[in-house]
Amino acid sequence: MTIISFGLGGRIHTVEMSSNKIVTISFLTLAFAQLWHVFNMRELTSGILRNEVTENKYIWGALALSCIILISAIYVPVISSVLSIEPPNLQGWLLILGMSLVPLLAGQAEREIRGKLD
Repeated sequence: MTIISFGLGGRIHTVEMSSNKIVTISFLTLAFAQLWHVFNMRELTSGILRNEVTENKYIWGALALSCIILISAIYVPVISSVLSIEPPNLQGWLLILGMSLVPLLAGQAEREIRGKLD
């Protein structure tokens, strides 16, 4: 997850963006990747969509609360100025979403492969 975030940060330095926006995109990519990673914590024998993780209401609540806190950090002016972060544009949000899903997809693929080998 860290490699993706740092790699993304290095890659988008070639695009004309402020350093605060680049830091914001890298930070959010890492944060959302860690949130989505919870879905990789299922048993090998359980299904991808219906498992002990997806059926846990507390996990969904924690994910919602975490997303609200992250969004607040960006769009509440007092918090964003203290953290020196800027709201990403559409291109930034697409980068965040796409790159933060990579560890989830890789983890799910790895779990499926390991499940078939066992």
